[in-house]
Amino acid sequence: KYIFSKAAPSDMANVVAFLNGEGKGFQFYPVVNLEDIVNETYRGLGVNSFYTVKQGDEIVAAGAVWDQGDYKQYIVRKCSGILRLLASLPFLCAMLGLPDVPRPGQMLKFFTLARWGIKNNDPEIFNYLLDNIMAQAGEYPFCVVGVHESHPLRNQLMLRKHIKYESKV
Repeated sequence: KYIFSKAAPSDMANVVAFLNGEGKGFQFYPVVNLEDIVNETYRGLGVNSFYTVKQGDEIVAAGAVWDQGDYKQYIVRKCSGILRLLASLPFLCAMLGLPDVPRPGQMLKFFTLARWGIKNNDPEIFNYLLDNIMAQAGEYPFCVVGVHESHPLRNQLMLRKHIKYESKV
């Protein structure tokens, strides 16, 4: 039904058109520019970062794996509650199907799901994209996906194992 793949350079014009079309319905969705992607204007976000989901020849989802670790790191200072327990007992993480929690002083290794869009905000397509991107990005135990509380796919994210944090603009 769906085909997941790394976007080819020849796909990028269609990916950009798709993302801009899907994104225009959201506040603060960044305009995606082909030149920015080709030239890696945003360090680490280039042609090789993008993945697509197609149904036949039509793009129905796209998103990028953006590793900002070269210039943006989160060093764990302290864990509390359940995270403290998980950090001290890595075998428990494995038993629960969770990634290892970094200990204090260690860097959190993650990528950001960036410049993503889903045709008609379809939950099935979104989950298919996210499952496949997570499988491809195996070296990253964590993925950051930012959505507004009113985003139509927020509930799909909340059904996944997650750590929620809030921010204000």
